[in-house]
Amino acid sequence: MAKDFSSLRKLVIAKLNAELAPELTYHCTEHTIDVERVAIELCKTEGISDENQILLLRTAALLHDSGYTLNFNNHEEKSCVLASELLPRFGYSAEEIDAICEMISATRIPQQPQNKLSEILCDADLDYLGREDFAEISDKLYKEFSWRGAVKTTEEWNGIQVAFFRQHSYFTASSQFARAEHKQKHLEELERI
Repeated sequence: MAKDFSSLRKLVIAKLNAELAPELTYHCTEHTIDVERVAIELCKTEGISDENQILLLRTAALLHDSGYTLNFNNHEEKSCVLASELLPRFGYSAEEIDAICEMISATRIPQQPQNKLSEILCDADLDYLGREDFAEISDKLYKEFSWRGAVKTTEEWNGIQVAFFRQHSYFTASSQFARAEHKQKHLEELERI
């Protein structure tokens, strides 16, 4: 049975739109679509041309935060549960589902990818750290953390961001080249606050 990614994508996007809490201002459908887009771009710049590998990576990107529809804690694990339930209906084999879940699990902070596709997904997930729209996206994450009670003040949030920036590094050469300089500038700005 051939994989039906198009139908899967429609179903997952509809599920995210319907079931994600509106207070998830960062972990929202827009983030999922952004991660998928960046993952596709990174495949090109990292020389990944195998269509099946790209499809598995796109599937992992699409599902990587779907666990937020079930639970805020251990969402990567919940995303893998959803993947295991959904993907067989769309033509994915058990081995492919395992590979997808490995990629999803690698995005857990601190990220620990074990292969190139997982590295690409991890870099796509945190691509915004080195982009021009960093402040806007960071503000969405701050609102979400505030809603969940994870931070109380902007000072606390800035401290968390500085600590996160200092421990984070991109895995792929493409992300290091394209994002590291802007990411460093964002860190310096945060340190001045």
